[in-house]
Amino acid sequence: MNLVFDDSFDGFLTAVFEAYAQSYAVSAITARRDFVPDFLREHIDINTSAQKSERVWNKLKALFGRDNYMILWAFLSEQPDIYTHIYHIIRQKIKQPEINILNHHTDASVASFHRAIKIVGRERHRMQAFVRFELMVGGVYFAKVSPDFNVLPLIGRFFARRFADQIWLIFDEKRYFGIYYDKQTRQLTEVVDVDAFILAQPKNHHDEVEVRYQHLWQTYFKHVTIAERKNLRHHIQQMPKRYWRYLTEKQAI
Repeated sequence: MNLVFDDSFDGFLTAVFEAYAQSYAVSAITARRDFVPDFLREHIDINTSAQKSERVWNKLKALFGRDNYMILWAFLSEQPDIYTHIYHIIRQKIKQPEINILNHHTDASVASFHRAIKIVGRERHRMQAFVRFELMVGGVYFAKVSPDFNVLPLIGRFFARRFADQIWLIFDEKRYFGIYYDKQTRQLTEVVDVDAFILAQPKNHHDEVEVRYQHLWQTYFKHVTIAERKNLRHHIQQMPKRYWRYLTEKQAI
């Protein structure tokens, strides 16, 4: 039996709930975006329920304690098989709650679980380092990103602490949602309704101060760079090219 959920974390937790509630013989749990019909295996579409999701999450917190955050991190890796691996780990923990299943690295699901956490943690760290905000008309600081993994839910609090006195929006153009911070309410909000013209050409909506700042920074960066000391290989190791598009100093003057 393949349980297919709507790509959300609540949807996945609901699938776990239904697997137990309905005593399904689950062979896989699959995100809707990864689902390919298989006539040799029955599938069921899971309807997401916030109530059922909360019940499962509370159970997982009781089972895994402070390690429960790992389940979310692994989920956010979006690896096609990770949801089945997480389900396997949950089943093992429910069967043997006294055993720390996450230390069983020879288990294929546990090994995949830790690999997923590692790549998500690395991407989270890089996003925290390389996100660049641009001041837009209206006073909102805007940053467009396209991370390999769905790390936006993991970086919101970091930027809320770092830029608590600003209004800002970080938008994931690959998954088409963002996180918005309002300095008045000090609340983080998920948003999906962002002007397509701003996403396509953010420079056309820059505040005048931002335009002058970017030109000044690019000029400074160009003049302090010592051509003879350039080491492109080392530079790429520390800052992969896929992040360059976010950096003001990497844009042509």
